[in-house]
Amino acid sequence: MGKKTAGKNQQNRNNPNADHRRLPKHKRQELNNLIEKLLKVTSSCADGPGLAKLWEAHTESQFIVDRIQQIESEIKNPLHTQNRNASLDVFISWLKQHDVKFDGVKVSQFPEYDLGLEATKDIKQSSLLLEVPKKIMFTTQCCDVADFKKLYNTDKLLINMPNVALAFALVVERLNKDSFWKPYLDVLPRDYYTVLYYKSNELQELKGSPSLELALKQCRSIRRQYAYFYKMLWSSSFTLFEKIREKWTYELYCWAVSTVMTRQNSVPVGEEGAMVPALIPLWDMANYKDGQITTDYSIEDQSVQYSALEDYKPGQQIFIYYGERSNAELLIHNGFVCMENTGDVVNLRLGVSPSDPLATSRLRALTNLSLPCGGATTLCVAKNAVPITPQLLAYARVFNMNKEQLDHWLSSDHIEDLFHIDCALDHELEKKVWTFLLTRLQILLSVYPTTMEADRLALESSANSTEISKVEKLSPAKKCAIQLRLSEKIILKDAIDYVKQRISA
Repeated sequence: MGKKTAGKNQQNRNNPNADHRRLPKHKRQELNNLIEKLLKVTSSCADGPGLAKLWEAHTESQFIVDRIQQIESEIKNPLHTQNRNASLDVFISWLKQHDVKFDGVKVSQFPEYDLGLEATKDIKQSSLLLEVPKKIMFTTQCCDVADFKKLYNTDKLLINMPNVALAFALVVERLNKDSFWKPYLDVLPRDYYTVLYYKSNELQELKGSPSLELALKQCRSIRRQYAYFYKMLWSSSFTLFEKIREKWTYELYCWAVSTVMTRQNSVPVGEEGAMVPALIPLWDMANYKDGQITTDYSIEDQSVQYSALEDYKPGQQIFIYYGERSNAELLIHNGFVCMENTGDVVNLRLGVSPSDPLATSRLRALTNLSLPCGGATTLCVAKNAVPITPQLLAYARVFNMNKEQLDHWLSSDHIEDLFHIDCALDHELEKKVWTFLLTRLQILLSVYPTTMEADRLALESSANSTEISKVEKLSPAKKCAIQLRLSEKIILKDAIDYVKQRISA
């Protein structure tokens, strides 16, 4: 008995899946069939099938994913064995051991934020707070698991999509019990609020918003990637695949993708300094606030350096600014909305019809202006005192010109003047342009099924909900969706008022 037991233990040590449950053969076959269906559904829509078709495909793929997750629930392992707070001491020791500098800063819990960075002393704006050396940043270059580098250099998806490669590498590392980054991985969030986790009724809250199409495409893309990697894991003989194929789940991949989307930043690698996405321990625990970029990469010190966004007193939360992103981008890629976002925009789609007799001239003019001219073009309405951006204004002017006006500007050396709001143009053309913009903005605002007042009331009622009031508290996803559509309506309403002033001037 003793020898048999010893032999069995030795076999378990040599078998990477010995401590992991396996699916019965018939369940694995069902899962294989579902993967084929998911690949077909998520690959059938071209980029411009229309919102109705996108929603139909999303609903169909959601049904497949629900069954996939039901089957995978029999084999999935918990991503974390203890909560984040319990792992902090080991994480902080690991940071210090590897020369991360963070004087006057600690990791703390904050209401509505989960973990964040807290000041432990008076901090002046622009003073250096964090220095994170390159050696502990997680990139695809760092994943030293057997076969990964060979795969990374041969698979077209991984080569062409660095963020996807980083997410796949993160899965590999998360499943590696001896990972160098384990102290860091153990303090990463267990859950995210990216659109990958939205239920159908929560996605419906984005109805009317241009971001609904972006959200559906994001879900479609990640589901297709999951299925692609599943097939790759089960059809290739890399040792790496044998170690992780039984543990590969949709939930695990969504977690990895969400981790990368919400936390990655670009850093230079190699002699040529090519920029690659990276996860930066500790730095990525700072929560977002509108402001200016205060993070830099020191070539000399080979480290990411973060300086204070503003003055801080002991006990205050330290924030970071990610860079200029719209609220739609923040919601889809980061899982939150910032109502004070000064860089917020609303997308407006325009295009020159192939049947337009002046299409060739219009496209030439747009090309001369370095504006997109292929198919439908996405332009922006901005959140500022002049909401009509120069690009949108120039596009609208070209779109509304007659042949004589187009010929004039095509022969002009000053076509860039079309970007300027006070460009000298025929009065009738200018009136036509502003009327055109007014109509487009009013159409955009009209497609939202709710009013601004209704959105504000929903947010206020949820914020003030109690057990006595019996008002339903919004889920984080619904709250973000309502905040997004409200922020977009505010921009559109302000833009409409601005355009009306231009027309009446």
